[in-house]
This record gives sequence, structure tokens and C-alpha cells, in this order.
Amino acid sequence: MSPSSERPRFFTDRGLGSHIVPDGLRAAGWLVVTMDARYGPQASQGVSDVDWIRDASSQGECLLTKDTAIATRPAEALAIYMNDARAFAIARADVTGPTMLAWFLANQRSIHRMTTAKPPFVMALGPDYLRRKRLAYP
Repeated sequence: MSPSSERPRFFTDRGLGSHIVPDGLRAAGWLVVTMDARYGPQASQGVSDVDWIRDASSQGECLLTKDTAIATRPAEALAIYMNDARAFAIARADVTGPTMLAWFLANQRSIHRMTTAKPPFVMALGPDYLRRKRLAYP
């Protein structure tokens, strides 16, 4: 196994943007793919949550999102469950890119440790915590 395949890989949804969060995580050594990189800047705007959850999970990537509601909306919760997704979601929708990046980095050790936990799960991420969200499926 190559060294890069041993490191967790992450996929960022459109809510985290294409630059501040992913570039900052990459600078900290994270392996990150953005929605724009995977689908293209125009097409990424129309990709459903169910589709990117399935696609990223099938690639073995952990999901990074700004939307904790993916744990409770029926279609997304089902997608997380059926695809054994491992998701980390910013707990507040009103935070800026630099703040989101700071929260991911502040919780880096816990996030990386959780990437090997048994899926499926959605973890709400705050400035200094990770909390498991109840998945609304099954």
C-alpha cells in the first residue's frame, strides 16, 4: 500500500467553497477533492446531495460539508446510510470560510481519528468539538 492510500481522503461540498477551506486543509497536509474539481465549476452547482454523497463515499472519501441537515433530510440520510458515508458537518451555517477552516484544523486530530470509525455517521463540528448527529435512517 502506498503512503498516500493510508492517509484519509476528504471531499468538500459546495458550501465549503473552492478555495479558503480546501486550500487551507491541503496546506495542513489533508488530501482534499472539491466539488468543482470533481464535476467542474458549472456542473457542480447542479449535483444533488444524494449524488455527491454516493460518489465521494464510493471513492473512499470522508465528506466535509456545511450542512448538518444531511443527517435528517430523508434522501440524504438514506444516501449516507446506504453508502456507509463518514461525514463531518459544520454545526452553524453562518460561519465564514476562515472560521470553518479554523474549526476543521482545531479538530484535526479527532477528525482524522474518526475517519477509521465504523460508518455511517455524521459528526457536527464546532470550534472545539465533534458531536455525533442522529441519522434519520433507518
